[in-house]
Amino acid sequence: MDVPPLKFATEVSFADGDFVDLGWHETQIGVLPLVHIRAGVIRPLGTCFSITNDGLCMTARHVIEDGVKLTQEPYVELDADKQGTFGALYISSDPHDLGPPHVMGGLLPMHRVHTCNGLDIALIKLTLPVSRETGETLFFPAHRLRLSMPGVGEQFFGLGYRTMSWTQGTVPRHYDVSQTYAATRGQVEELHAGGRDTAMLPFPSFRTSARLDAGMSGGPLMDQSGRVFGVVCSSFGLASDDSGHVSFGSLVGPAMGMGLEVQDDDQTVRQTFLWEMAERGAVSADSRGFAATRDGDALQISIGQSLGLTATLKG
Repeated sequence: MDVPPLKFATEVSFADGDFVDLGWHETQIGVLPLVHIRAGVIRPLGTCFSITNDGLCMTARHVIEDGVKLTQEPYVELDADKQGTFGALYISSDPHDLGPPHVMGGLLPMHRVHTCNGLDIALIKLTLPVSRETGETLFFPAHRLRLSMPGVGEQFFGLGYRTMSWTQGTVPRHYDVSQTYAATRGQVEELHAGGRDTAMLPFPSFRTSARLDAGMSGGPLMDQSGRVFGVVCSSFGLASDDSGHVSFGSLVGPAMGMGLEVQDDDQTVRQTFLWEMAERGAVSADSRGFAATRDGDALQISIGQSLGLTATLKG
């Protein structure tokens, strides 16, 4: 079944500059802040964004590493009793009909993390709320991915939560949440299909001129058509010559080689590649300029003339 891509009725306005605080904006139905809660203490981790309607989100691997001990395995099951609760906050200041009904705000627990050692990208599975009226899971809208390489000089915009804070409410276990949701824009300055270096950025990435604050890590970087081609990775602040910011994003295309465990309608659990979910329509993706061929447990990926790689499913 094809998943309709997320569409926004209200465009992000950059009339006041290349970096703007948005307040409440309808893009927040698919761009969520990630947090860790333990012993009553809430700690912000970064940003994630939805790529399927059943709770699969994409973020930066280093955002997850900040709170979860990752292993060499393709995924980690989270245990709230031992590790505390990890999840995404769905927050709306007013009722609206853009997102799931009956959801005004709260934590969507994260119960599984999928990673790949060669990428600064992680996939997380959220537990979505259930309708009190029908008993059915409430589905979130999903972003459309773009798997091809961006061009040097290409304009883009990004979204994320640059600050978050909490104060204890008057009711036990209730919190008042304050957040700063921001949009940024810039252009692609350099492509590093094989990684920029062997230490800090050894994965497929690109340099940008956009301001990307720390809390925005894991957020989406989108082209002018709203397709996500990158994930916010890191920032080094203003360039020494004052020509703009120096920041980096991870390329989304190589993440198609990430392995996941999925459950079929007959409850059979099997391994698959994210690319195969896109082929089936579970993930909305523009695959022009991208090619992949599966041979047993291996997936051969080619992105334009710049990047070729092999991904393997782990048993």
